[in-house]
Amino acid sequence: MKIKENPEDFEVEEVPIIKLKEKGAHKVYMMTKRDISTQKAIEEIKKRYNLKNKQIGYAGAKDKRAVTKQWISIKWNKPNKTIELPSIKLKLVGESNERILLGNLKGNKFKIKIKELNEDEIKELNKIKNKNEEYMPNYFGEQRFSKNNEKIGELIIKRKFREAADMISKTEPKVKKFIDEKPNDSLGAIRQLPRQTALIYIHSFQSLIFNKSLSRIIENYCTRTASIKLGRENLKTSRELKKLKFTEIPIIGFGTKINGYKDDIKRVTKEIMEEYAITEKDFLIREAPDLSVEGTTRKAVVEIKNLSIRTNSKEKTALLQFELPKGSYATVAIKQLTTKIENGQEKHKE
Repeated sequence: MKIKENPEDFEVEEVPIIKLKEKGAHKVYMMTKRDISTQKAIEEIKKRYNLKNKQIGYAGAKDKRAVTKQWISIKWNKPNKTIELPSIKLKLVGESNERILLGNLKGNKFKIKIKELNEDEIKELNKIKNKNEEYMPNYFGEQRFSKNNEKIGELIIKRKFREAADMISKTEPKVKKFIDEKPNDSLGAIRQLPRQTALIYIHSFQSLIFNKSLSRIIENYCTRTASIKLGRENLKTSRELKKLKFTEIPIIGFGTKINGYKDDIKRVTKEIMEEYAITEKDFLIREAPDLSVEGTTRKAVVEIKNLSIRTNSKEKTALLQFELPKGSYATVAIKQLTTKIENGQEKHKE
């Protein structure tokens, strides 16, 4: 089975919540991009038109290896109705008095082509498409864990700034140059990164703790489970996830009140935190307050809505279409559907 062989095999369209007006301080565009990350696309637009960070806004990052459509806002007076750059196209859809901010979306629609399926996989997909509802574990996707992000985040939380800076320097030339010039200022080296980039490492560590907590909770609640691999972790999923649809799990940060959760969730979360030798207070970094992160909550499972599956036995392909709430990962949905196929073939019997 192959996924994302070409960018056109993975299409994403944002479901916005912003209300458009005829006139407003911000022009709103539909940005279509191909095989380029959202961050890189925004940087290209800023560079081309000499825009500042506060002039441009977007609701969330979309996959690089894909064709994606998302709304962005630009605060300017240019009359441009369309803008075309390499791999990027903007089309004016309206105006707004507000800048689009991270999280300002309802969810995302996906259209994904899977190739090189075998006969059993096609048979199982045909069974799935007749179901009325489908749920998935709300894991953070493996995109969060590239380049040892979670390990660097753990080092920062534990105030091991030198080790964190050394790992970052392997991929960030600015950090390496700073360490070479000022080897005793490790925190200063980390600060060579934009704040949002540095926070990615800490968010990755938070995501790892969440994923491990959810995996153990699924194992505790569900009688039939299977394993899926996300990043460097093998995590549990099940056919019985609906029973967890109203469950929320903490994303650990300063201010998290673990005692406010159900006993089983509280126990599992504390176990994992003890394994990493951390507490909620560790996420309040007094040496670098701008890198401190608060705790929040996240749903344990989400429904894969409007799921449509079309299979082609002759070409050994399938076309999947579905919608997920914001913050949920299509790659996890695909693994969930794939794992159900494997369960049907009795590859994960436990």
